[in-house]
Amino acid sequence: MDNFEKLVMILKEARLEKEYSFRQVEMYLNHKGVKYNFTSLKKLEDGKIRSISPRVLHTLAEIYGLNAVELFKMADFLDKNYEIERVHFIDYKMIGVSSFEYVQFNDIQELYDATELYNQRENDTYVIKMKDQSMQGLENRNIPDGSYLVVESDVPDNIFKLHNEVCIFKFMDKFYVRELQIVNERVFLRSFNKKYADIMISNLRDLKCEGRVKKCYYVKEFSRKIQ
Repeated sequence: MDNFEKLVMILKEARLEKEYSFRQVEMYLNHKGVKYNFTSLKKLEDGKIRSISPRVLHTLAEIYGLNAVELFKMADFLDKNYEIERVHFIDYKMIGVSSFEYVQFNDIQELYDATELYNQRENDTYVIKMKDQSMQGLENRNIPDGSYLVVESDVPDNIFKLHNEVCIFKFMDKFYVRELQIVNERVFLRSFNKKYADIMISNLRDLKCEGRVKKCYYVKEFSRKIQ
């Protein structure tokens, strides 16, 4: 049994323990502003779906009373050793043209405490870890591989209102961290890293925004020079 199967088993057992039907869970999700129908939930538990968005997983954790951080580790949204990493230095930079900011902390434990606070107290906010180099750029347009992103799940229904914003997008059953660009009424998911091609969206029905990136915790290993 792999980690995703274990994750699904935990979700299923939590639902059964609370004696919630699939339709009840769908209703609770809808009340929290998350659209995820009962048939998708059933397919997830039956092993017919092998993916889940951070927003849905975070909200299910709230509904079932589960630890969101542990579930995010199992879904590979966070490192499994998230809370016990070595002390790091976090480079501080302000983003000039984007809608989010870099935040400085002294070490990884302080970062963990802050993101744990977001996961537990902010119903519409969750934290994930950047897993590739697609948004590594230059100067003030840079989300390094390994960054922790604070994501706000409350997004407008009109995708055009997200122009120039960095968001978590689901497109063709895959998740991307990208900047939304609208050029001559054409929609693109833009990478900061020029080695990654921009994604042109031909059908907006295939695109869903899972949340806006509000803060980026850029973790950089700190090495003290020996005098």
